[in-house]
Amino acid sequence: SRFQMNVEVVRKIRPWKKNGISRIAGVSSFGLSGTNAHIILEEAPVLAEIKKNSVAIAPRKSQLLVFSAMDSSALKFQLKQLRTYCAINNLSTENIAYSQAFSRDHFPFRHTMVIENDADLLTALDTHMERLKSPSPPVTEAKLALMFTGQGAQYHNMGRNLYETEAVFKQWIDSCDSLMTGHMSKSLRYLLFDDESEELGLIDKTEFTQPTLFAIEYALFKLWESWGVTPDVLIGHSIGELTAACIAGVFSLEDAVRLVVKRGQLM
Repeated sequence: SRFQMNVEVVRKIRPWKKNGISRIAGVSSFGLSGTNAHIILEEAPVLAEIKKNSVAIAPRKSQLLVFSAMDSSALKFQLKQLRTYCAINNLSTENIAYSQAFSRDHFPFRHTMVIENDADLLTALDTHMERLKSPSPPVTEAKLALMFTGQGAQYHNMGRNLYETEAVFKQWIDSCDSLMTGHMSKSLRYLLFDDESEELGLIDKTEFTQPTLFAIEYALFKLWESWGVTPDVLIGHSIGELTAACIAGVFSLEDAVRLVVKRGQLM
């Protein structure tokens, strides 16, 4: 043939090296009734470092791994299977945590573990398998309420660690900051994070306290929402009531920003 393709039919399990190019595979399924299905799969591209407003998002310092099963025996078996697989495959703890949280069904028997880095994964799995020797009770479903605080909870640099490590939280703080521009004499990020703002005690002045608390609360909700946490009930006190109302759809974010800024100025 004039055409030569770098294709190989794999007959047994083996490591799949990248060789500097994207890995592509063809998968075929042949049904007994004569229905054949074919699909070509390509590995996802490596995501570039997320940057916004010239500030890089740092990787998370810890990862939360979640497990669930129909009974305690299956739960222990799941940890054992992951331990066996990770012992022979170099996997990212971040990728494992994402798959466990968003690519699995959630059942009544559950277990969680926090991993600081990839090197601790196997040791942590061994430790947690020992803990699961005592049967864990099933989780009973309960309604979830999110409560938003009023004035008095503010402090300089609140939310800074989240702003520097969580892209979703940063996105909504920046959005609120942009919407508040022209309505406030100081920028939201200046009020929250700038040393000069701390020296002047600006965050404790009501005209600035109200909008900064609203922005932090709204961004926190959007972060929880991105993790799949959806509340059944929203409740708040003072400025927190307006945050809850905005999230519930009583008014848009744009209207809420104008309202909380003017409220703080009038108070």
